[in-house]
Amino acid sequence: MSDASGELGTKHPEQQEQPRSAVPKRTALARHLEGWQVGAILVLTALVSALIAVPRPVPPDHVPLPRVDANDLREDLHAEHALATQARAAGLSFEARTVGEYLRKLGKAEYTSRGMPAAGLADRLADLRGSVGGFRRARGQSADLELLRLRAVQAELFVAALRGRGPKADVEELGGSFESATAHAPWYAEGRFVGTDTEAMMLFKARWNNVAQLEQETQFALHPNEWLALLRFLLEHPEGSDPRSRARNQLATLDVVGKRQPDYPIAFAKGTVLYRDGNYGLAAVAFAEHLEAHPSGEWSLRARNHLLAARQRRTEQGN
Repeated sequence: MSDASGELGTKHPEQQEQPRSAVPKRTALARHLEGWQVGAILVLTALVSALIAVPRPVPPDHVPLPRVDANDLREDLHAEHALATQARAAGLSFEARTVGEYLRKLGKAEYTSRGMPAAGLADRLADLRGSVGGFRRARGQSADLELLRLRAVQAELFVAALRGRGPKADVEELGGSFESATAHAPWYAEGRFVGTDTEAMMLFKARWNNVAQLEQETQFALHPNEWLALLRFLLEHPEGSDPRSRARNQLATLDVVGKRQPDYPIAFAKGTVLYRDGNYGLAAVAFAEHLEAHPSGEWSLRARNHLLAARQRRTEQGN
């Protein structure tokens, strides 16, 4: 039987305890500074926080976007797809198809005119609206259901074509000047639409309602989160052929956002747009208005920074 004492009782030389005198002693200074790294981090953090909280001139960098309830929007899209499925399964009446053809003729004319006034456009629009009105007077609620199905299936055809999954003619005839208007250049990058399929559909539905003169009819109106999705897109990619016109359109969009989402920081957003447009005096007024209404909160520090920047630029301009 082998002796186990070598494994259990005897330590290897490198494991034997060193003499007490060999253990480094902490000096009084070392003991005093023990944990100083944590203290330094806390002090530095407090200093940085204090510096961040001090207002300083900072130009605004983005416009706040309205909140969209993704779940509600998803339900709206499911309902829209169900209408399109019904149209494909059951077909559409002659009257509904006639409305669809009038819309395509108007769209082709608008595409050709690149969104500018042109001969014949008013007649095409009158034909479409007359067809819609006559259909609704003759068929009542059943006409409205068919028109909703027509709009839904045309919306899906338009989005598919916009993404290259359908004939180019569907973009032109169903979208009108969507692709050809100079004012819509901000919607495109390298020849491709920059928005989502949902945003393209909301743009299509809004135009369809307008040309069919049904935007005031409750059953055709965009639902709240459909509107907000549309407005988000228009804030990020405002229509306009030059910076000034894009700024005007952004301000108009903000007025709509403010009505649909009362807690939206509209004065802050307008200040940002006005600053970018070079209107530093009105930008300063807008940021001050935001701070008066919201002296603290998510946007307050940024508003103070942007207010200082706007006043500084206004002074530099001599205004």
